Amino acid sequence: MQIRSLLSIASLLFLLISMPSQVTAVDCMADQEKALPEVMQCLSNQIQQLAGENKRLQTDVVNLQSNVQKLTSENQNLQTEVANLRGENRRLRNDVTKLKDAVQVAKNGNVGIGTNTPGQLLELLRNDADVAVRFHDPGQYWYTMGIDRSDAGTFKITKGGNLDANSILSLTYVGNVGIGTTKPQYKLDVKGTIRGQNVSPSDQRLKHNIHPLHDSLTKVTQLRGVSFNWKDNSQNQTTQIGLIAQEVEPIFPELVSTDSKGYKSIAYGKLTVVLVEAIKELQQQVAALKAQ
Repeated sequence: MQIRSLLSIASLLFLLISMPSQVTAVDCMADQEKALPEVMQCLSNQIQQLAGENKRLQTDVVNLQSNVQKLTSENQNLQTEVANLRGENRRLRNDVTKLKDAVQVAKNGNVGIGTNTPGQLLELLRNDADVAVRFHDPGQYWYTMGIDRSDAGTFKITKGGNLDANSILSLTYVGNVGIGTTKPQYKLDVKGTIRGQNVSPSDQRLKHNIHPLHDSLTKVTQLRGVSFNWKDNSQNQTTQIGLIAQEVEPIFPELVSTDSKGYKSIAYGKLTVVLVEAIKELQQQVAALKAQ
């Protein structure tokens, strides 16, 4: 039997008995005429002598097959740190002393990284740091996604090599989604400009306590339109136009909302209804003047 075949058998034996050692001597196989049982006994003796030492097994195994489970390598000089490979739950251990599993493949096909009991096809667990997956091409493009432990368990997709990089999308544990922000205060919080078609449910069958608006023209004349610039440099720095929420709230409280930090927003879309009624009232005044 060839020396490589004997090394493969010895490597398999070593994996099965889960010894954290390294076998590099080939004295047992110096005589290629030696019977296989004698070779295996010699290798077993070497392994037992090395028991307890924190060493690595260096093999030239190109294809080690047990049923359908394979360890393969194109490089015959690679080292394997596999300390335990076993039956129904296939484990690859990276800490022999503490018996921690680096990768666990359950008998139902679920794969766990950092956990021995994966509940899904792929489950990741990390107790002392962020749980993240990183993607990058050979060039400059990096993306990372995962759970940021330092940010109340927010799930993030970031542009960069870690979760502290520029956030593209954030999902907080309470269900708020942020695009361009890691602190979304609403179900959807976008920092930047959005484009699209927005519609709102308005079917009469969904409403009750329906009443017409009154004095819309008088109220509209109390509003003050202004031009301004945002203090936050990450916002659009071109000159903007709008209303001041604190000035609108006493006149149309229905148009103003306040978030958990006390910042106020205006539902500009609802202002259209007020303007419609104001125009109608103005038209009535014009018609009355013409009739005189």
